[in-house]
Amino acid sequence: MKLGERRVSGIAASPGVAVAAAWQPRRDPTAALGSLTADEDAVRDAFASVANALLRLGAEMRTKGLDEEAAILTAESAIARDEELLNTVVSAMAAGVPAGTAIQRAGEEFAALLESLESVYLRERAADIRQVVRRALLVLAGEHDNAPPPKPFVMMDADVGPVDLLEVADQGLVGAVSLRGGVNAHAAIVARSLGIPLLVGIDPAELAIADGCDVVLDADRAVLVIDPSRVARADADRRVAEASSRRERFALERDLAPETADGRRVVLSCNVASAPEVAIGLAARVSGVGLLRTELPFLNAQVWPTESLHRQTLTPVFAQLDDVPVAVRLMDFSNDKVPPFLTRGLEGLDALLDNPDALRAQLAAVLDVGRRARTAIMLPMVRRPEQVSAVRAELRVMAHRIGVPEPRLGIMVELPEAVENAESLAQVSDFFSLGTNDLTAAVLGLSRADQGARPALAAHPKVLACVVATCAAASAGGISVSVCGDAGGDPLVLPLLLAAGVRNFSVSPARVDEVRYRIRRISLSDWTSRLGEILRLADAEAVWRYVETAGAS
Repeated sequence: MKLGERRVSGIAASPGVAVAAAWQPRRDPTAALGSLTADEDAVRDAFASVANALLRLGAEMRTKGLDEEAAILTAESAIARDEELLNTVVSAMAAGVPAGTAIQRAGEEFAALLESLESVYLRERAADIRQVVRRALLVLAGEHDNAPPPKPFVMMDADVGPVDLLEVADQGLVGAVSLRGGVNAHAAIVARSLGIPLLVGIDPAELAIADGCDVVLDADRAVLVIDPSRVARADADRRVAEASSRRERFALERDLAPETADGRRVVLSCNVASAPEVAIGLAARVSGVGLLRTELPFLNAQVWPTESLHRQTLTPVFAQLDDVPVAVRLMDFSNDKVPPFLTRGLEGLDALLDNPDALRAQLAAVLDVGRRARTAIMLPMVRRPEQVSAVRAELRVMAHRIGVPEPRLGIMVELPEAVENAESLAQVSDFFSLGTNDLTAAVLGLSRADQGARPALAAHPKVLACVVATCAAASAGGISVSVCGDAGGDPLVLPLLLAAGVRNFSVSPARVDEVRYRIRRISLSDWTSRLGEILRLADAEAVWRYVETAGAS
């Protein structure tokens, strides 16, 4: 008997709306499998089976050019082979604890340790440990997950992991809901890559719903609607159709120049980390890749990646980029993206400069694999001119060794120190690229993990003033300046960045069509004349109201 519509709040980890049937791949095995008995060999075989299965799926992802997803699976495979975890399980079994309970306790102990750390990234890796433990328990018990239904479905589980999503991505998956997880978890990364909504942090009681129950997953509003009323379902269906219609309308202008309504030409590129993203961007007629992220495949690495590993991850991406401008950002291990081996507190460019062999390995791979593209190098987290000069010296030597022309060398302007030193940095750099995500967080005193740290906050007058100063320094130094942060794709910020002097934008491949569409409807002269007034406003909310009233959003 239907109980009527119920609305459950959560945290949006990947945006979007889906209307489908709920499906749970399994019930939580914690209680049922805790009493399992087995010997040490059987336990080790179970974990080895999990590790091998993850490696096979990772290899399949890599053949499809999904390097980021493959790296996540490889990281989970490494957890399944972790000797410290296995030895903890075996020690408990030797003390008389049943195998199932020993596995559960060890998994929770290791997960709790990660959750106690300051790093948001490492805290959210606890979910990876729980995923490995669950799979090992299922293997030990000889059980399997339920098959997905033969129709579109929303996956619901206590711990939705990246493997769960990838295994059913082409079987009707349109969204996912998880009790645990966060916006920086691997499941969230994969969900955004797949373009499906993901809601995390819901009430555990909601997992009691039956498979096949109709749900509306509205990650845009951070709510799950169970047994939606006709009105709620119609509203969701309308929004899904509207989103599809908007995408189609934006795509109609792919062959038109990205220029403002008053004829100022803009360069429109895309941010990528994998081959599928490159394909999407090229289909949307981008001018090139304004940001190639290189650190994501190595976030769970135990040591600095070798030149060979860099080649493996770069080759599928560059295979599509002959004679295309590509700005390759060197590994940006910072904030919530710090791998386990970085223990000295150094982040970003400082970490690379402190490990010159790692820097040389990446430069060698980029220059060689990217020799057929118009490759440029971009440095993250720059503070001082001498950092740029140090990398340029290494770059010059490596280009000579590889036998390629020395590429352009630019920097990310994403720290207040870089803004303060913009004039001197322009003297040693070939281009600037504004990282609005980190710059906004730093200027406004926010953490990037803060749920309120949305791209539209770059409209704050304090952040806009930094953009204006950076553009002025770039112009005086005769170099270009672009925006590669998410604010470039935000309709509340786009006209302000244009007014501040930005003429190059690199955005998510999925946003290229929309950004081009919006640029073509913005009068640059109008917004330039308003900039002084906007910079005198009190805060971001006041700027948003101004932009909305002016009709640019």
